[in-house]
Order: sequence, then structure tokens, then C-alpha cells
Amino acid sequence: MPKKMTEDERQAMRRKLQQALVELGSEVGWQGLSARSVAKRAGVSPATLYLYFENFNALLMSMWEHDLAQLNDQIERIAKDKPDPVRRLEAIAHGWIDFMCENEGFHKRVVLSVRPDNQPPPEPIPRKQTPIYNLICGALLEGQEMGRIRAGDVDEMAQVLWASIHGALSLALNIDEVVLDPARKLAESTVRFCIDAITLTDSSPG
Repeated sequence: MPKKMTEDERQAMRRKLQQALVELGSEVGWQGLSARSVAKRAGVSPATLYLYFENFNALLMSMWEHDLAQLNDQIERIAKDKPDPVRRLEAIAHGWIDFMCENEGFHKRVVLSVRPDNQPPPEPIPRKQTPIYNLICGALLEGQEMGRIRAGDVDEMAQVLWASIHGALSLALNIDEVVLDPARKLAESTVRFCIDAITLTDSSPG
């Protein structure tokens, strides 16, 4: 009967697989990775990988769990400090921009990552389970109730604002053939235009 692994041994194997993932990603690019290639680099079978991670996407995301938790905590702290809903929207958007610009690896490998065709799609997460979406919706709804933000479908408005910020950051990073403003400047301008478009009055507390 095989010896049962201790928790320390399990964590050591997880780190070994994660290290193999990082090494291969640096050598062949993140889009060229697979469970088989990572397992081979780690010196184990593909089946062993699935004893430590539910699937290959779980291994990929495990590399960024700390960063994702940090992002969510940062956005939530920022939102609590802004009682005015319009200023809160601005703060949430700028918090997202700051984090992505200061954590380029996370931005490129997680937020901008395109799933390779040879990898199965992950189980989709309902948007209502994402902190930034809920915070944006909360600020929009409160702003509408106060007469500070235009009437409209809060769900649609939240998605458009989030998508606009994401798109502005991505455009400046991915379009090398065209001279564009830096990602941060482009994203901050996008936030200003979007929030100006939905704000009914500028007379608000800071």
C-alpha cells in the first residue's frame, strides 16, 4: 500500500509543478503549454498532475491566486473609502488600472490570456460572483437612486464600463504597429469619458 503523503509533501509537489509551468512558459510561451509538457518537465506523468490540480486551468490559475485576492481586497478597500457613488466609480476604475499597470505579469498572463485551442474551457464564473462587477453595480444603483447617475440597465452599464477599461489597457499593450498613448493614460481617459457620459451632475462631495 503506497505511503500517504503529508500536507508538506503535497505542497512541495504542487510547487514543483508550478515551477515547471513557469520554466516552460518562459521558454516556449504561455500559449504553447499543456498538461503533458508541464508534467514531463516536472518528471511526473500527466495523471499525477491531476492528483494535485483539478485540471490544467486550475494549475494555471494557482500561479495567480495571491495576486487575484490582492486585487479584490484592494478594490474593496478603495470602494469603502468613497461614500459618493460617482467618486466611488472613479476610484474603483482607477484601482483596477493601477493594479494592472503595476502587475504586468498578472495582466498579460491572466487577464489578457487567450485559451489555447487544445485546452478545455474553464467552468464559467457568474459575473455576480466577481467583486469588481458587484462594486460597480452597487455604485451605479446608488447613484441612480440619488439622481447622480443616468437611468439605465445597471447590469449593462457595469459590463460596458468594465469592458471599456479592459479594452483600453489591452489596446495599448497588444497593438504594436500603431503609436498609441501609454496604457495607463488611455485607460484613465476612457474612465473619464465613460463616467462623464453617465453622470447627471458634477456637484458632488469628494
